[in-house]
Amino acid sequence: MSAIVKHEEGPLAFSDHQMRMIRDSFCSGASDQEFAVLMEIARVRRLNPLLKQIHFVKRWNSQLKREVWTSQTSIDGMRALAEHTGKYAGQDEPEYVYNDDGSILCSKVRVYRHDWERPAVGVAYWSEYVQTTKDGGVTQFWRDKPHVMIGKCAEAIALRKAFPEDLSGLYAQEEMQGEVVSERSELDQYLSAISGATNQQELDLIGQELAARKFKGRDRSRLGNAFRAKQASLKPLVDTIAEAAKRLEANNPEAA
Repeated sequence: MSAIVKHEEGPLAFSDHQMRMIRDSFCSGASDQEFAVLMEIARVRRLNPLLKQIHFVKRWNSQLKREVWTSQTSIDGMRALAEHTGKYAGQDEPEYVYNDDGSILCSKVRVYRHDWERPAVGVAYWSEYVQTTKDGGVTQFWRDKPHVMIGKCAEAIALRKAFPEDLSGLYAQEEMQGEVVSERSELDQYLSAISGATNQQELDLIGQELAARKFKGRDRSRLGNAFRAKQASLKPLVDTIAEAAKRLEANNPEAA
């Protein structure tokens, strides 16, 4: 794959091959006009879809009464933009406040800048950000990973406060509570999770979750293709680790 042309002050530039790859992999159902808008956002904001810094998903629009394509920034994309400023000095781990019944009330994250004496603080309340499906139930990821999801919302708020010139108007996918999340959007969350898996164990856990879900037809096919492609990409790493273990045993027979 050819490298992305990165300009210091200008937008990202993608090759024709990369454009086709992005469209086929992440927004194959988008019209030419929709795809052009999505890619312009990625270019100008300097967010790379291939690195999962920005996602293209379908969400239910309650005003239009139909699903529409939209862009969602990943928390990694927001971190990358903050790092690009040269002023990002890290952050603290999320803190959580709980209700009397043990459920999460809110999360708080502090983000630091080299040129600020005090951190920017983001606070996200569960009731304001929890995502639900069209039937009112809590979505899979928010149900299974509540601390991770609300913690990302708090971090995104803090990052925007710390770097308003670079992150103004950008919202992490976990923050998108305003419109009800459609089943298609939940599908994209699984596709993103598969793509982000860094080892076979993580991929197996996602596979176990998918086995309990009832995706059908084209959605099931997309998930299956993504899962197998990720499995194939992880195999060289698994083989390398196995080969290294064999060499270690051969060089240290007593330890074996």
